Amino acid sequence: MAQIENRRRFFLSTGATALAATVGSRFLPQTRGDETGNTAPAKRLRVVPLSTIDDPWIDQLKVTMRSPERGMSLLIFDPRFQDEPIDLRSPEGIGSLISAPGSYRYVVGQSWQVSQQGNWSYKARGLQHYAGSRTPVFFNGELKCRTEIHPDGLTAHFSLYNGDFSTQKSVFLWVCALYRWAPRFEKKTLVSVDGQMVDYETACQGTRGPSGMRTLTRQGLAEIMRLEKEGHRVHCPFRRDFTAEGVRAIGTKVDGKEIWSVLRSDDAVLLGGNDTNPCTDMALGLGDLEPGERRSAKVSLQLVECPQEKILERI
Repeated sequence: MAQIENRRRFFLSTGATALAATVGSRFLPQTRGDETGNTAPAKRLRVVPLSTIDDPWIDQLKVTMRSPERGMSLLIFDPRFQDEPIDLRSPEGIGSLISAPGSYRYVVGQSWQVSQQGNWSYKARGLQHYAGSRTPVFFNGELKCRTEIHPDGLTAHFSLYNGDFSTQKSVFLWVCALYRWAPRFEKKTLVSVDGQMVDYETACQGTRGPSGMRTLTRQGLAEIMRLEKEGHRVHCPFRRDFTAEGVRAIGTKVDGKEIWSVLRSDDAVLLGGNDTNPCTDMALGLGDLEPGERRSAKVSLQLVECPQEKILERI
C-alpha cells in the first residue's frame, strides 16, 4: 500500500499542475492562490492525460506512457475525492468478437492534445498494440478520440479507420475506468440488468477473458449470432442465456452521501471489470470494418449523487 501511495503522489505532482485542464464552473468549493498571492476559484472537474509512472503493473502490460501527454489514460479529478483520480483508459485495447479473449490487444502511442475549451483529443496512425506475449502488432489504420468535458464527467467519441486491404471483422474498442488510484471507491461494482442496477459479481459470475470479460449485451449476442450465421468459427465462452445492458457503476460516500461513477454506452457489446482490481469495463462494438471504412462509437463517464436505485434515472 505504501508503494501505491508513493506512486499516486508522484503522478499527482507531475500530472496535476501544468497539464491540468479545469472545467465545470457551477461548482466552486474552494480557492487556491497563485504565484502573486491572488486567489482564484477552483472549479469542479479536471481531466489530464496520464504521464510517465514507475508502475510495474503497467510495465507488465507493456503500456508505454511517455511524457508529455502520451498514453492510453485520462485522469478525472473531482475535489470531493481529495486528489484520488479516476483513470479512464481511452481505449485500453482493441479486439474482435470472433475471439474476444484471444484477439484482445493493449493499444499504445496515443498523443493527447487539449483545446482551449479543455477537451482532450488524439489521432493515432499505424497503431501499435501488444498481446500477452508482449509481441507488438501493427494495425494499418487510424484511431481518433475526442472528448467532451461536462460538469459531472465526460463523453469520449472514438472512430477507427481501416487502412488495410482486408476486412477487419467485428472490431471492438475496450474502455476501462480504473480505480486503483482512488481507493475511496468500494470494490463492489454494479451492472444494469433488465433495468435494475445489481451486484456485478453476483449477476455475472466467472471471468472468461482478459480485463474481466464475462457478459454480453443484447447487441453483443446479436453480433455473435450474425458472425456464426455467416459461417465464422466464433470463440465465445460467454453465457448466451443471460445479457446485461451497457451500464456499469462503482460507488463511494462523501459526507454521508452516495456518489456513483457510471460508465455507459449504447454501443457496448461485452462487459468486464474486476472487483479485486476495481474497474468497470466495456467493449464498444464497431462491427465489420471494410478497407477504407471508418466507424464510430462513444462512451460516457458520469458522476451522480443519488441512492443506488436512482442511478438509471440520473444518467
